Amino acid sequence: MIESVEYWKEKGLEIDFLPYRFYKIGDELYFEFFDKSYDYHVNPKDAKTIIFDTNKSYDPDAIWDMFDKDKISTYGSSTRYIEYFNKGDYALYYHKGYGVVGAGIVSSSMSCTDTNNNELYRTVNLLTPKICTKADIYCISPSELTSLVDKNFYFSSTAKSPYVNVEEAK
Repeated sequence: MIESVEYWKEKGLEIDFLPYRFYKIGDELYFEFFDKSYDYHVNPKDAKTIIFDTNKSYDPDAIWDMFDKDKISTYGSSTRYIEYFNKGDYALYYHKGYGVVGAGIVSSSMSCTDTNNNELYRTVNLLTPKICTKADIYCISPSELTSLVDKNFYFSSTAKSPYVNVEEAK
């Protein structure tokens, strides 16, 4: 789509697009579109930052596996969310009850599967120290995050929205 828009712009046609996303909450499918002044991640080819859940509600130990093996993981019916990432995207690890507890840059261009755990994951180069225990956790709380980037987030999803741009992530 981006390439088509760029092509027609080069030909002198005034054309633009609105970013949109689909969400599934329970059994309901939702469609949402954003004014580009609010959603800074306009070009899907650009690196983005996704605040991504560590699965604490369903597996409190999943976070330790993710940090130990330098990956960001999804499980069961949520595995589709791992496809939101591209190589070079930033992943901010969101741990329920804490907030953002770590960060990494996605290093794999394809998802990997662990059938033993019903897991789909991407490898990352961690930017923050590995955490191995609760005592190692330093975090940015949800309210601090909202204040820092001046955005409100939908924290109930595996991939929190809206995305933040790379500058905000840094």
